[in-house]
Amino acid sequence: MGMYELILVVNLIQLGLTVTFLTLCVHLFATWGVAFKEALKSVGGYRWWKAWKEHEIWSAEQWLVVGIVTGFMGNALDNIYWGFVWGFKYFDSPLSDSLMEAGPLSNVLFRQGFGIWAVYCHLVAAQKITSKKQEIPIKTYFLLGLGTISVLFLW
Repeated sequence: MGMYELILVVNLIQLGLTVTFLTLCVHLFATWGVAFKEALKSVGGYRWWKAWKEHEIWSAEQWLVVGIVTGFMGNALDNIYWGFVWGFKYFDSPLSDSLMEAGPLSNVLFRQGFGIWAVYCHLVAAQKITSKKQEIPIKTYFLLGLGTISVLFLW
């Protein structure tokens, strides 16, 4: 079996595992959905971003639930996008190249955007549960990312 055939087989496997992952995400959303909605309702739903400034707005458990759901939601959306890309690639669709080139949009929004928020939620929950003060403030990491973006733009 050559490299091309191996890649085709691995593509089939990953497309099947995408379905497995997405159905498990649906199960996870059904399991945590009520707690997630209650956490959002407690801050007025659409004002969830207030939690960024006011850590006391949610309990440690609510922070954890919001982190779990948003993390898997982003991962599920990213898997859906890339499932289409690799599905189109498998069927030799001309759309696959355009979707592949647009991949960074999916990564920034779903993988990194939702993922960063999920990690932030987990770290705030851990800080509340352990009562341990963070040696480096969590928001400092965002400055590191913005600095990297700035350097790359100047490059």
